[in-house]
Amino acid sequence: MNAKDLILDVISEKCYIEKSEIRDDMIMEGDLFVDSLGFMAIVVEIEKRLQKRLPMEELKISVQCNVGEVCAKVQEYLERESKQARSLPICFPPPMYFSLHVAAALCMILADHENEDWFYNHFIQASFYNDYAKKSVGHRYCIYPAIEMRPGQIAAGKYITETHVDLDVVNMKAGSLYENIKLFIDKGYYVSCIADVSKIKGTRYEERSFLLHEVMIFGYDDTLRTLDIVDFDNRQTINRIKIAAEDLSAAFTSPGLLALFRDNVNNSVILYRRKKAEFTFDLDLVMEMLRDYLDSYNSSRRYSLLLPCDDHSTWGIETYGKIIEYVKCQDEQLDLRLFHAFFEHKKLMFERFQFMKRKGIYDAKDEILRGMEENMEGAEAVKMQAMKYNITGQKKAAEHIIDNLNEIKNREIYLYGKILGGKKENR
Repeated sequence: MNAKDLILDVISEKCYIEKSEIRDDMIMEGDLFVDSLGFMAIVVEIEKRLQKRLPMEELKISVQCNVGEVCAKVQEYLERESKQARSLPICFPPPMYFSLHVAAALCMILADHENEDWFYNHFIQASFYNDYAKKSVGHRYCIYPAIEMRPGQIAAGKYITETHVDLDVVNMKAGSLYENIKLFIDKGYYVSCIADVSKIKGTRYEERSFLLHEVMIFGYDDTLRTLDIVDFDNRQTINRIKIAAEDLSAAFTSPGLLALFRDNVNNSVILYRRKKAEFTFDLDLVMEMLRDYLDSYNSSRRYSLLLPCDDHSTWGIETYGKIIEYVKCQDEQLDLRLFHAFFEHKKLMFERFQFMKRKGIYDAKDEILRGMEENMEGAEAVKMQAMKYNITGQKKAAEHIIDNLNEIKNREIYLYGKILGGKKENR
């Protein structure tokens, strides 16, 4: 990275001097009339643009330095640090994280504010797995086709290439795991592996005895000997977490994992690389999926040539009845992931129509946006009530959930019917 142009831009703006007039021998304090507070304002702005904190004591730059010294020392620091640490771009927080597979894919696809047209054109339909009583793991409520973005499926294939590690090329063992991951990241690959995440400190899984789950790695720090992952931390919050390289090695070579993969742990490693692809927002497709949602049509049938067809779920508006049925018959704790996914569906619908209005694609009226915002707030209340039910076990909380679900459902029927009925006039 050439930091000099960036630093000169900041000095020019803060000191009200043309960039072309700034010389390397100009003293910050004397020639540019910068005091200590002014110098710190310059440093803060440089850090903001670099998206990186500068260690002032280590760099030994101050108001007594000339411009050339400031530029040279910052440049030297950045070059030195780049050899010790590398981080690939991610979108954080991802707009959906009811599933870690979904969160990991969207972190890559939407990095650097790319592909928002594609994102808001999809994820309109919702489904509920009918035989939920037997579904002890996995997601009962899903946003379509988000769950099809997991490894081995291709809903995200437009923007991500997927490569499996070849055992004949790279021998993934505990002793070489960290260096191999560094090599992959240096080459621009995000690394996903299935590991025994109970061995990884700082995540929500560390109190388990054994749990296989995805680990999505996007960076490393050689000084700390850590890897950067996106996951849920020990406070149950989606986060960027630094994990010890030794912890990942332990998770990667857990006896339970080795028994499952019969010592060939290469089967658990997938490399992802971002790729560019054109996409034009398609309002007709949004309306088609919205109609599917209102009609409770199984949208997966439309795309069965490309994605798995799901004939075991209820779709669209009818999912409300399944959620209510689930709440009524659930004597034990509710699956909070279901209600988080439900909240994300309502949140995304509100944000989608805000996005379309902002981009001039669809002029959503204030009534529509207010109604969708109310649905989002109602869905958040449902999520909180589900948490309260799990803590207290009070039936009253379950009744509030059902009342709110019916209110949101009726509002959706009205809003989406109004949108579909008024689409031609709007365009």
